Amino acid sequence: MIKILFILPSLKAGGAERVISFIAQRLDKKVFDVTLLIQGHRKDQVFDVKNINVTFLEKPRLINAIPDIFQFIRNWRPNIVVGSIIHVNLLLGFFSFFFPKILFIGREASVGSVMGNFSDRKQLPSFIKKILYRQLDAIICQSQDMKKDFDNRYRPGINKSLVISNPVTIESFSSSRRERTVNAIKFITVGRLSKEKGHERLLHIMKNIKISFEYLLIGDGPEILKIEALIDELNLKKCVKIVHHTTAVQQYLSESDFFLQGSYVEGFPNALLEAVSMGVPVIAFNAPGGTREIIIDGTNGLLANDASEFETAIQKALKTEWNAAQISEDARLRFGPASIVKKYETLFITLLRKNIHEK
Repeated sequence: MIKILFILPSLKAGGAERVISFIAQRLDKKVFDVTLLIQGHRKDQVFDVKNINVTFLEKPRLINAIPDIFQFIRNWRPNIVVGSIIHVNLLLGFFSFFFPKILFIGREASVGSVMGNFSDRKQLPSFIKKILYRQLDAIICQSQDMKKDFDNRYRPGINKSLVISNPVTIESFSSSRRERTVNAIKFITVGRLSKEKGHERLLHIMKNIKISFEYLLIGDGPEILKIEALIDELNLKKCVKIVHHTTAVQQYLSESDFFLQGSYVEGFPNALLEAVSMGVPVIAFNAPGGTREIIIDGTNGLLANDASEFETAIQKALKTEWNAAQISEDARLRFGPASIVKKYETLFITLLRKNIHEK
């Protein structure tokens, strides 16, 4: 059996947490012995994890968990360790000096050079990042934009970085949505309420839309107070509603006519992918990241380069006859769970074979 250890900060609601816990549960159990190691607390768990081992370290921050993670790796001796955010990836690069027989894989979460414009977090110097990233045996990027950006910044080595898109993580694909009526058009945005997600520019755009509509924002985050104040300032309280926490995202999507994405940068937008998998067309900004790899302009949505184009795209979308079944089927064919999980399995086996051959 190939022993795989996935390390996550938590099992709270989040893209990396959802995707990695989803992948971990679906690896072939005849081939892989999988464990999830969680830095954070069991009480914060949102995603249900079945049929694999899960260990919670109950630590508030990654720095507090470093000794425990090191000890866990030393005791369990996995063949492969996989991280999924930059701080964990860099830690694994450091650990590689102590465990030369173990393969370490990082999974990047965003287009770093752009995302850095929206983060106030202190970062390690670039030269240290380069050293640690180059210690990793592979780096999984979620989109071609992410891979290009990562390679330009860190020069990780020949064939070390590769692209594996996120899978659709809902259990079933469905295009059964309500029929659009002459009543208010229903728009929806799902995502963390943070600067890079562009909620403010979407609200300014919606202020200019001269139709009857309902706009639902699902999410929570550091920009919540600013967004609530802007809704009030733009006199949109009658048509814009915020839902902070819900387990009924799929239900809300099924009742929506269009998914709006205002992001300035994305990794591989899971909520957008979930929307198209349910047959909901998308109107999005043409931002760096995986958005333009999901959206086929005019088929499952429309892309805009600025606010003016976005307003025009909304008007065009309202006049377009969208084929919900086709939108859903396309998502299933390109991003179905089976094909994405297979890519992870192939990567793990290929790296192990290569490592054995080199030894």
